[in-house]
Amino acid sequence: MVVPQKLIKQLNLLHVQVFVLQAGILYTGRWTTRFAPPKTLEDLQEVKQIPTEDRGPEVNPSWLAVYVKTPSLLAYINGNLEKQMARKVETCEILRRNPHPNIATYYGYTGAHGRVSGLCFKRYTSKLLEAVNLQGLGKVAFRSSARELVRENMISGLDGVLAAIKHLHSLGLAHNDINPANIMVDEDDQVTMYKQYCPPGVARVIASGSSAFIGEVNESTVLKYPLAPGGDMSRLEVEKKLLEIVGPHKRVIRLKGFSDAGLYLERVPNGTLAQYLLESDDPPPSLLQRISWCRETAEAVAWVHSRGVIHCDIQPMNLLLDEGLHVKLSDFQGKHLSRDGTVLLDGLSGEPGRFYCPRADPFDADIKTDLFALGCTIYIIIMGYPVFPDIVDGRFEQQQWPEDTHACSDITLKCWMKEYGSAEELLRDLELVEKDLRAGAAPDLWKGLNDQPSGPLVGEVEPRWKPLDTSVLASGALDSSAECS
Repeated sequence: MVVPQKLIKQLNLLHVQVFVLQAGILYTGRWTTRFAPPKTLEDLQEVKQIPTEDRGPEVNPSWLAVYVKTPSLLAYINGNLEKQMARKVETCEILRRNPHPNIATYYGYTGAHGRVSGLCFKRYTSKLLEAVNLQGLGKVAFRSSARELVRENMISGLDGVLAAIKHLHSLGLAHNDINPANIMVDEDDQVTMYKQYCPPGVARVIASGSSAFIGEVNESTVLKYPLAPGGDMSRLEVEKKLLEIVGPHKRVIRLKGFSDAGLYLERVPNGTLAQYLLESDDPPPSLLQRISWCRETAEAVAWVHSRGVIHCDIQPMNLLLDEGLHVKLSDFQGKHLSRDGTVLLDGLSGEPGRFYCPRADPFDADIKTDLFALGCTIYIIIMGYPVFPDIVDGRFEQQQWPEDTHACSDITLKCWMKEYGSAEELLRDLELVEKDLRAGAAPDLWKGLNDQPSGPLVGEVEPRWKPLDTSVLASGALDSSAECS
């Protein structure tokens, strides 16, 4: 800042106080040359750095706060950034002129140099998932908690979501991403839809779960971060510690780092095994490919257990496929146990109903509860649909198991009957099945395949499969000793 020369002459000033922002740091100094501005910071006298962090009054909860949604840093290299932001502003302007109590309140945009730099929304207290599950319980533990934290007005508030959707449609708009992560709750427990967000460095959201978003950082890295800005990081911190305990393994997702933003993980390009089985339009893969996936999953579980970690959520949605369609186990929010079974670290995760081993205490998990879920996972990989597609609560408790025959029938039954003492035992049995299959015993092992009952893995979607590339088989890439590419 330089005071105009005319004003300097009128006031007979001896110096001018100049402020300089350099490399994100604010400085001030004295400038005594009356008729020319300083060129560098070194030209000033009595230069001082001005502290700018942790300044301003502490937040008063009664004051109105806003949330400013800005593009991620990587989004700036997107040639469509301006067009996408303009579309968002135009949509928000329509909603500002046509407000609805169950749609997030939009206040306007922030600008710099004649350009839109961010969109301002009302800041809400929490997302719907946090409001009904304040303790961050896993699926099974939450179900067993009798849902005491779910209040009647929250349930009735879902009518507001429907009203919001109808309002959007009446304006010729569609949300395109309605899920609990985008439904916010205000102070009165009123339900409001809210858009997903990208922290700095995240180009786009590629997946979301019950407690976190997965965002694209680059071709080899993703960021796992809370569902709401400034949200609880405790479960991500537990996952980081569990991955550090497990250590590197070719069948386990690789930890790449941790920061205030979240958990940086290896990016696996072919998505989850569940998605792969459901969304491919190609013919079914060979039985050898399915057995290979089962064996690789068992390798991952055996390694994890050897490190004293119980995964607590083994299922196809947590099995990722790399470039060579090899399995990598992910989503580590289970437990770390000492040699005597003491829980040293607990991520509060739990198996969903189709993979849940009946037990008196749903919070109690061990090797055999993991192997029970692994048996259900093997069944899905082989058969293409879950154990009892029309599952009714109580079948597992009554030890009712499928009676159909498949290549791993004995293995899955031993998982459900809790007859395996370790994942290594199960792995050896899978290796024998794979060996017999390679030796030509497949017809007997797969007897009755064409007579199997049909059923979807999820809802009414018909499961589809991708064929095994025979060149991969010939190269030995599916052999139990083969490394992931």
